[in-house]
Amino acid sequence: PIHRILEDAKADAVQHFLEKAWGVTAQPFREPVPEHAVVLVRGKDKSSSLILVPPAEKLPVVSMSAQVDKFVAENQNVKIGYVHGEEPVYDACKDGTTTGLLLPSLDKSRFLDTIHDIGTLPRKAFSMGEASE
Repeated sequence: PIHRILEDAKADAVQHFLEKAWGVTAQPFREPVPEHAVVLVRGKDKSSSLILVPPAEKLPVVSMSAQVDKFVAENQNVKIGYVHGEEPVYDACKDGTTTGLLLPSLDKSRFLDTIHDIGTLPRKAFSMGEASE
């Protein structure tokens, strides 16, 4: 997946925004991460991360992209970065002024069925490869 890095975004603000938008409460990080969940990266490692489960009727990337776009529109100092792999997200978040969002992988075996069912995906919704490839 292509993860998000929100530069100049406080993790608490992003957390509260997504909780309110989705009507959920963040859960402590645990592995394995639920299949339909987004991980909110708050610092340099998993111990400070949280799990948010968006509404089930949409893919997490669809739910997350719409809300991140709204958050950025309301907080114009925030810049979105797109990265492959979890390590760059944790590296970016170690300074405390950046928040990361780790997305679950799309099931590539059902990719065309998914597009047929939901239509167009948001920008940077998927990647056909991995960072190490």
